[in-house]
Amino acid sequence: MYNAELKSRFVKDYTKSINTANVATTVFEAFEPYETSWNADLCTRDREELQPAIDEILALRSRSQWMSLTILKEYVKWCIAMKVPDACDGMLNIEAAGLAKVRRQMVSIFNVFLMRSLTKRAKRQSMSPTVAIIGWLLVASKKMIHFS
Repeated sequence: MYNAELKSRFVKDYTKSINTANVATTVFEAFEPYETSWNADLCTRDREELQPAIDEILALRSRSQWMSLTILKEYVKWCIAMKVPDACDGMLNIEAAGLAKVRRQMVSIFNVFLMRSLTKRAKRQSMSPTVAIIGWLLVASKKMIHFS
């Protein structure tokens, strides 16, 4: 964990339950590669630097996002109150997972569903799943070209 002593003090001061402490530790550990690349604690970064990390790290489920974001925002507030050098309110301006992450995950889920569906249909019709998928892609590409 980057800046482990500071984060451990926050966890001791902030958390009242083992579950919250575990979530906080997990979130801080997930941020470690970003903090290492910045060579700075997340409480010193602005919104533009933090949003891509948030989009990559946090889960899509709203409950998981809410708890993780709450802990991160409380950590930044705590850092500001403790007068940590260069602490700023960048995290306080963060949104939940950005639209790019939602779009990426939804498209990939749709693609998996589509490929499974085409594979099942091909097996029922005694054709190669690869042939069915290639055929669908050709039809879809012609429709896209036609409409664009």
